[in-house]
Amino acid sequence: MVAALAAAAPALGQTATGDRVGPPVRLLPQPGADRDRQPTAPGVEDAAPATAPGADEATAAAPADAEAAAPRGIEVGALGAMDPSSIGLLDGPADGSLGVAMWSGTPRPVIERLLPRLPMATGSAVMHDLARRLLLTSAQVPGGATSGPSLLAVRIERLAAGGLLDDVNQLLRLASPKLSDPELARARMNGLLLSGDNAGACDIARGMIEADADAIWQKVVAFCLALNGETAKVELYAQLLREIGHRDEVFYNLLAVLTNQPAPAVDSLPSPLPLHLAMLRAARQAIPEDAVHDARPMVLRAIATSPNATTRLRLAAAERAAARHALPVDALRQIYLGLRFTPEDRANAVDRARQLPGPEGNALLLQVAQIESQPLGRARTIDAARTAGGGGDLAARVHLPLLRDLEPTEALSWFAAAGGRAAATAGDMATAFAWLDSAQRHASLENADAVRAVIALWPVVQVGDPERRLPYSDEVRQNWWKALQAWDAPARFALAQRYYTLLRALAYPLPEAAWEELYDGPLGETAPVPAPALRFALSRAAAQGRVGETVLLALLALGPDGPARAGAVTLGDVVSALAAVGLSADAHAVAREAMLAALG
Repeated sequence: MVAALAAAAPALGQTATGDRVGPPVRLLPQPGADRDRQPTAPGVEDAAPATAPGADEATAAAPADAEAAAPRGIEVGALGAMDPSSIGLLDGPADGSLGVAMWSGTPRPVIERLLPRLPMATGSAVMHDLARRLLLTSAQVPGGATSGPSLLAVRIERLAAGGLLDDVNQLLRLASPKLSDPELARARMNGLLLSGDNAGACDIARGMIEADADAIWQKVVAFCLALNGETAKVELYAQLLREIGHRDEVFYNLLAVLTNQPAPAVDSLPSPLPLHLAMLRAARQAIPEDAVHDARPMVLRAIATSPNATTRLRLAAAERAAARHALPVDALRQIYLGLRFTPEDRANAVDRARQLPGPEGNALLLQVAQIESQPLGRARTIDAARTAGGGGDLAARVHLPLLRDLEPTEALSWFAAAGGRAAATAGDMATAFAWLDSAQRHASLENADAVRAVIALWPVVQVGDPERRLPYSDEVRQNWWKALQAWDAPARFALAQRYYTLLRALAYPLPEAAWEELYDGPLGETAPVPAPALRFALSRAAAQGRVGETVLLALLALGPDGPARAGAVTLGDVVSALAAVGLSADAHAVAREAMLAALG
């Protein structure tokens, strides 16, 4: 079924100098299988936002009586006397719920201490999806007194930190208006400020100014007074804020402008707040160009659609928001396609894109790829976008519909590795599989590009595909390892260490001899390692089937940099833990991101 290449394998792949390849790499059981017969799996960008393959295993494990009592995301009355923090938007396997009993067995203090530290605004697609589902699942929460903000408030704050304004607003609509939590009020107010509803934001601020000591309420009330032309009261508020040591010169300058007082224009705003954007809009001042540098995803999304931002700034904000999954990639595509370029720009798109600022160059490449009718030309344009400014991950998601239309052929062998990686990055494993299959069929002494593609794509598809379409045996693994000998040692050992760790975490059989092959490489790693307490807690939560706690601890273990920067030990812990609680698809997604990053 799988050709044994033990004798010839040492010659497989490209040598360090790139002047030699060995015989074809035959790892697939049926080389040349019809691409159309492969199962079609929707990519991340085409799936419904809340869909999460693998969640059904977790919810299916919940007791029948608990499932029957599950609160429905849109039926507030069904909650009865339940803790208000139990409400959510996801309540079944079809929408990605982690299960009504996901917190069963987890002490409430553990959730209260760790949930506020949940990494958000990450570039990792799987972490974004898991965090969103964790925060939006309708679930019974453990009883007990609350020592700080309600769990509902913490969830909403974390969603806002990730830029998920639509989810925040929907969840707030489910929350009882009688809840007086300052964090809920802040979230409501910020959403209104960003959407241009200053009157609604003013009502909330006036209602909270006596109930909470945070200066934000006084600042918003001062803004509201300025909108009403009550200059004397505005000056009083400004004086009081200065006396208590509140420093925000942008705020004071805009107050002056709004009350017709002399003030310098705001030409720099590296960390804008929703209030700043609302004040700039009311003062009819342009948003400064540096506003995107340290802006939170929710603010980036607002800048992307702000009428008082330049086209260049809106484009930069949209890219940054989409890279953090705060803006749908379809919206970014539409922004790209709305830019205007000259015929000369389009005729020399690849060269011209290098000369333009990153976002504009990315827009030009998408427009040209969209109208390119020849497969070779489209592949070249997509490949240029992959290496252009803005990041390869984002480019892969943007160009996925066009990549799907490309038929993998021998003439595109040079693009096979890039095409397969881009498809896997965007979550479309069926397309990634097709590029690997094509490379497999065309790998030969005369086609070094195809050989390199097989070597690079094999481990990504092996560990990253939840449908497990690739065969696996130790013979297959040995063939891959022998083919990898042509790579330089650091890359070879780093790739194999990660690959073997993920294979083991996904319960693939791995003989001791496989590890012994790596003894000549580094015997340690420099990647950050989670605290022992976190690793122990993750292992224990997974072993006891505590789904919500396992997901929370796994995301904390990966940290804000996600699978791309995590060490092999951490990845093994996280992948095995997710698989243990029934989140197999998510475990494979973490493994996929990790292997893609290992390819550099």
